[in-house]
Amino acid sequence: MRILLACMTGFGLDLIFGDPYWLYHPIRLIGHLISFLEKPLRSAAGKSPKKQIVAGGILWLLVILISTGIPCLMLWTAEKIHPAVSFLLECFWCYPKICTLETPFSMASIQLFSLGSIPPPI
Repeated sequence: MRILLACMTGFGLDLIFGDPYWLYHPIRLIGHLISFLEKPLRSAAGKSPKKQIVAGGILWLLVILISTGIPCLMLWTAEKIHPAVSFLLECFWCYPKICTLETPFSMASIQLFSLGSIPPPI
């Protein structure tokens, strides 16, 4: 029930304020993490296809553990401070993920691009 309330609060914040462009999106952080981890893993794997597959598995595992572990640790710490702090953190994290107001505009841009009305990016 609390998660649903946090999602509804985030949805309401998104309707009121729109997408927070000042907020660095977690997907970008995960992309930087992948780039950071991929270089040493590729060099350690060398040219061997089997070692590259193992390195890819290690990369996947590390990215999953880090990208879920950090938020879990933050929520656990917030819960230890006070349940309200944890709830506010959940609401804050739900807020920029919903993109209620921006989605129709993005879809319209994609449709115009597919129809050839918007030139492709360079």
